[in-house]
Amino acid sequence: MEDLSLKYDQIDGRGWITNKPDWIRVKRKSSGVVFIGFVDQFGKEMIPCKYVRQNQTGGYSFNNGLVALVNEEEKIGFVNEQGVEIIPCQFEKVSHIEDGLICCSKDVYGKNLYGLIDITGKVIVPFSYRFLGHMGKNRIIAQKNHSPVGALDYRGNVVIPFEYYQLGRVTTDDRIEYNKGLGMKHGFMDINGNIIEELPKE
Repeated sequence: MEDLSLKYDQIDGRGWITNKPDWIRVKRKSSGVVFIGFVDQFGKEMIPCKYVRQNQTGGYSFNNGLVALVNEEEKIGFVNEQGVEIIPCQFEKVSHIEDGLICCSKDVYGKNLYGLIDITGKVIVPFSYRFLGHMGKNRIIAQKNHSPVGALDYRGNVVIPFEYYQLGRVTTDDRIEYNKGLGMKHGFMDINGNIIEELPKE
């Protein structure tokens, strides 16, 4: 392997992408900014040295062939194992990838709004929500403005109305814990919002 110190300002070592244990994270300084990239065990550059950090929420491993990285403008995007930026760095926040989908937020006319994209960057649910998050089993928790939460399916259809204070993740037996607020109803529903168990008021 060639001497990496001749090409890079700092060699961070291996393991920074957990499912690429032989890849080495390298750093290069330019105009006072430290950029990171990755080389393989032979010194071949696998991800260009043009990002400022890895994105923790998106994960420190390749998921569905992608890893989340942050550019100089502090925008998050996704890069494949060949170093190609498949989803451009344009997002403020991103979730982990679940069922090939990513909940993410970006600036829309001065507002930080959430939408849902697939691993090619195609928009599945428009960027019009205050929050989106994975619930499992084809369900996305959603919030409009500062209203109560509800749930969407993977096509963006409302499957649980926006009238809950909290909704949990789908359990292994396809139940969702719900709460309408302090002193109000709580219990369990099915994935379509039908109440299957109501618990005593808190």
